[in-house]
Amino acid sequence: METALTASQLRSVLAGALEGSAARLRHEDRRHESLSEAVVEGTGIAPPGRLAFSISEAAQPLGVGRSSIYAAIQAGALPVLRMGRRTLIPTGALADWVTERAHVSS
Repeated sequence: METALTASQLRSVLAGALEGSAARLRHEDRRHESLSEAVVEGTGIAPPGRLAFSISEAAQPLGVGRSSIYAAIQAGALPVLRMGRRTLIPTGALADWVTERAHVSS
């Protein structure tokens, strides 16, 4: 047997779902902002407790695709840690690579 929701109950359910989605998006934005600041400024300082980034996390704040990061790894320009099936880029190595690339471009 189906239970019908009143309009008020439906609004409440939808509002809760939208609020949860908005909170998750705000959290993701803050996480990417702090990652972006740490990497792009070349400080080598990651968000607290962060020692390495995934390929996607490294590519996002730089505005490049994952394939660009993989190409740098294949060329030997970007050192990585392999942990099982995961490929991680140490925070300091990524910051050094960004700083090195900035000097090459100028």
